[in-house]
Amino acid sequence: MAELSELMEMVMSPQLQEALAALQQAAKRQDPRQLADAMRKFAEDHQSFEEHLDRTIALLEKVQAEQRLHAAVKRMEDLEGRQARINERMNFDIGDPRLPQHERALQRDTEALQSELSELADIMDEYSEKTATSLLQQAERMQKEERAGRMQEIVQLLEAPANSEARQKGSELQRDLSKLT
Repeated sequence: MAELSELMEMVMSPQLQEALAALQQAAKRQDPRQLADAMRKFAEDHQSFEEHLDRTIALLEKVQAEQRLHAAVKRMEDLEGRQARINERMNFDIGDPRLPQHERALQRDTEALQSELSELADIMDEYSEKTATSLLQQAERMQKEERAGRMQEIVQLLEAPANSEARQKGSELQRDLSKLT
């Protein structure tokens, strides 16, 4: 409770603090006219405070959406890099038992990114229709190209006896992932 009180003191404008103090003083003196004036002033300042708080919340929500967007872009770049490393490893040792595990993890992260892009499209629609449309198109492209399903296919190929088809599919997938960035 003390933390909330400290937080409110930090956020309250000086005008609102003065109005609250005047209201408290008028209540102690029990002067009806001063109390009414103090309550009116407090109500006006409180309304201004709420409007300021609403604008601040909206700004923080926009900043949060932009941070999520930047994180999604970084994850896109990360997915492409990870697929490239898996492909390089396939060229040297396609029988490496860790390759299917890495590809499965990449598949899970790709599915999560696809969901995140759809969510972000909904959120960003409030701020930028162009960005929202682009995000939705990326998510739809990921679904249409069945990237996660193709990754599962690579996992199966990697778990089979040495197979060059896994290399080919990995290269195709890396090329598609590079289109996201």
